[in-house]
Amino acid sequence: MKTRILILLGAAMSMLATPTLANENNETNETPYMIEPQYDSVQPFYEDVAAVELNGNWQLIDRNNQILAELPYDEVEPFSEGLALVETSSGFGYIDTAGNEVVPPTFETASTFFRGLAAVDEEGDGLLTFIDEVGEPVLLAPSEDGAALHQGYSRVFSKEEYDVLNRSGQFAAFNEEFFAVSEEESWGAIDREGNELIPFEYAMLYGEWSGFAVGFEEDGAADVFVERELVMDDVSLAGIPRNGVIPVFEDDVIVAYNTEGQRLLEVNVDGRCDQVTVEDEVMVVYCGSEQWLIDGSGEPVHDAAYDRIVSTGGASTFQRGLLGVVQGEEFLLVNAQGELVMNVTELEPELDASYIMEVRITEDGAIFIVEPSRVWMYSPESDSVELLPFMSLSGFSDGVSVALDMEQRIGLINEFGEVVFPFEVEAIARSSEATAADARMPFSEDIAAVMIEDRWGYIENPLLETLLPIAATSSEEGAKRTVIDVALPLLVSVGLIVFVAWRVNRRRR
Repeated sequence: MKTRILILLGAAMSMLATPTLANENNETNETPYMIEPQYDSVQPFYEDVAAVELNGNWQLIDRNNQILAELPYDEVEPFSEGLALVETSSGFGYIDTAGNEVVPPTFETASTFFRGLAAVDEEGDGLLTFIDEVGEPVLLAPSEDGAALHQGYSRVFSKEEYDVLNRSGQFAAFNEEFFAVSEEESWGAIDREGNELIPFEYAMLYGEWSGFAVGFEEDGAADVFVERELVMDDVSLAGIPRNGVIPVFEDDVIVAYNTEGQRLLEVNVDGRCDQVTVEDEVMVVYCGSEQWLIDGSGEPVHDAAYDRIVSTGGASTFQRGLLGVVQGEEFLLVNAQGELVMNVTELEPELDASYIMEVRITEDGAIFIVEPSRVWMYSPESDSVELLPFMSLSGFSDGVSVALDMEQRIGLINEFGEVVFPFEVEAIARSSEATAADARMPFSEDIAAVMIEDRWGYIENPLLETLLPIAATSSEEGAKRTVIDVALPLLVSVGLIVFVAWRVNRRRR
C-alpha cells in the first residue's frame, strides 16, 4: 500500500513540475485584445466607460465589455469633461458617463464641452450662445458662428452640416476666463459674464494658452496683448509670439521683444528673413531657402546656413535638446548652440537627406528617421543606423508608436523599435472617427481602438504590466502567480489522492 501511495504522489508531483499556463516557448494563449473587434463604431474610453455602436444601436460599455446602458440616440460623440454630445431627430443634447440625459436634445447646433462651456443654437436662428454643464446660459453674447476650442481644434455639429473649425474659427477659449468671439464681423474678447476684455475692432484675434493674444487689423498690422493688457500696438509680426518672446519686423530687420515690450535682440541676417519660430533657448529664423539659429546676441550660432530644418511632428522643432537639419547632402543633429552632435549620414551613407520627412528622438536616445516608405533607427547602444521593416510611424506617445509594415498592416512598436503589438490590424486610433492627429496619440486612459475587417474593438497599452505574460514579469511576481495559478490546485489534488489512498487502506484492514 505504501508503494501505491508513493506512485500516486510521484504522478502528482510530476504534474506539479510541468506547468501548463504557457507553452514551451513561453507563449500564452491570451488574446491581444481587451475587447475583440465587433462594433461598427466606437468612441474613446473616458472614466472606464465608452460609447459603442452596432447595427445602428448605441450602448455604454465598461472595460469588460459589459453593457451599462442603452443609448437611444442616432449619434454619440466622445466624452469631454464628463459629458458626451448626442444627437436625435429633435436635436442635440448631452449625457453623463452613466448614460443619464443631463441636457435634453433640443439644440439645432451644438459643440463638445471645453473648460466648462459649450456653444449651442437654442432658437434655430443661427445665433450661438454658451451653456454650462447643466444647460444653463453662461455667456449672453450671441455670435453668428461658434465653436468651443479643444487643443486648437473642435467639432461643431448641426443637423444641416458638419464643420471642423481651427484657431481661425469663431469662438476661442484662450484660458478659463478669456474668450474671443465675433460680433458684427469684428473680433474681440470677453469673460464668462460677457464683459469686454479686448475691444471688438479686429479682423481676427489669435490667442495662445500662455496668455498671448494678437489682434490683426485689416491691413495686417497687429496689436499684442499679454494677460489682457496691450503691450505692443500697430506692429508687423515676424512670427507668432511664443515662450515670452514677440518677434516683429522693424525696417526690414527682425527685432525680438519680451512681454513687457522691452527690446531683447535684433536678428542680423541681411534683412532677407520672413518668418521666425521662437524656441526655449534660440529663435529659428527662415530666410528664403536658408534657415538659421539665432542666440541672445542676435547673431547666428553656426557658420553656414541650413538648407532645411526637419520636422519633429510637434509644436517645437527641438526634441530632447536636439534639432535635425539638412546641410548639403548630410543629415545632422545639432544642439541649441549650433554645435554638431551627430552626423547621421556618416553612420549610414544610404540615408538620403533630401528625402527625410521627420525625426523622432526618444528619452533613451534612440532616433527614428522617417523617409517616404522607409524608417531608419539610430541605436545608441550599437552607435549604428539600421533600416527597420516599416513604411512609416507616428510620433511616440505613452511609450509606443503606431507603425505601418511593408505589407500595409498596422501594429505598435516601443522606443527601441521592438514590436509590442502584432501587425494584424487595419487601424489603431482613439476612436473609429479618428483624424490624423489622433493616430499620433491613440490611447485614452491607456486604451486604443483597433479595426479589423471594418469591425472595431479595443486594446490596452501593451507596455502596461497587467498585459505582460508570465515569462516577462519579475521573478518574484512570476513565482507568486505560479503558486496561485498552478501549484495550489495541484497540491489540493495531491491531498485528495493521499486521502483516497488512506480510505482504501483502512477498508482493507
